[in-house]
Amino acid sequence: MGITDSNSDLSPSLAEVTRGSPQMEDELLAERLESAGLAWSRQGRTPTLRELVTCIPILRSRPISLDAAIDVALRGHLAAGLTLEESAEQLRADAPELADAIEAHLALRSMLGSLPAPVPVETEDLPRPFGPALRDGKQRYQLEEALGSGTQGVVFRAMDRLLAADGRPLSEVAEKPVSDWNAFLESVGYEPGAGFSPERNSLRQPWTRRLDFHYEIGLPQMFGTRVSVQADILNLANLFDDEAGVQKFVLNTTYMPVTFTAMDPDTGKPIYRETANDRLKPGNQFSTGNLASRWQGRLGVRVSF
Repeated sequence: MGITDSNSDLSPSLAEVTRGSPQMEDELLAERLESAGLAWSRQGRTPTLRELVTCIPILRSRPISLDAAIDVALRGHLAAGLTLEESAEQLRADAPELADAIEAHLALRSMLGSLPAPVPVETEDLPRPFGPALRDGKQRYQLEEALGSGTQGVVFRAMDRLLAADGRPLSEVAEKPVSDWNAFLESVGYEPGAGFSPERNSLRQPWTRRLDFHYEIGLPQMFGTRVSVQADILNLANLFDDEAGVQKFVLNTTYMPVTFTAMDPDTGKPIYRETANDRLKPGNQFSTGNLASRWQGRLGVRVSF
């Protein structure tokens, strides 16, 4: 499904914000819209809900992204001086076919109360140190540039002194996460920068190899009753080697190695960060079955009448 962009005066443009959106997760598209909404608000030119839905048709099938689009348009009307009631009426007039989604958003907004104003971005004293003190007495981070702000805080481009102990600029420090991302792609069979969508069921979780031991001995039959003693060791190899018999699997949830952070106001390109430590480490996309990966012993008696 294509995306048309009739708002060439916007920066970032709708086409830049939603590039690749047909394959994009609903949450990611919503984050991009919210971040772009802050940039549009600073420019004093926020698209209407009709413009957003027209330029991004997939919004109708993405409930989280649609809610974000409604919020962006609503904030634009409020910033233009309309009251909340007037803004709500404008939303209904812009997209009457989305009345249910609009009413749901307004109801939730009313329930939660007025949203706090975006945190102001203080740029006069940048760059400045921030964070815990290191052994040399300097603070760990150097805030270089404010990228944007929202109700939860301010997003900065910063330098981590632990990763750049020799004072290299941020552009050089950022090469390591990029190389980690490429290594992660290669570990799952993708070529970095290839730009394609994987086929369904094209990836497989690791093979599981397990050795079980069973021993059974029968006792003399008495009064027509047979008795046997059984001993089992499940996952025998793990008894001698902690790395043997480990079972890896994929959870029925989405694994997100990186998370969208903000839109670069200079280039209009998205900025990503590693979702958590070692999320880009090859193999960490799999979970370990704790009980199934351990050796287990079982001793029993079987009585047959």
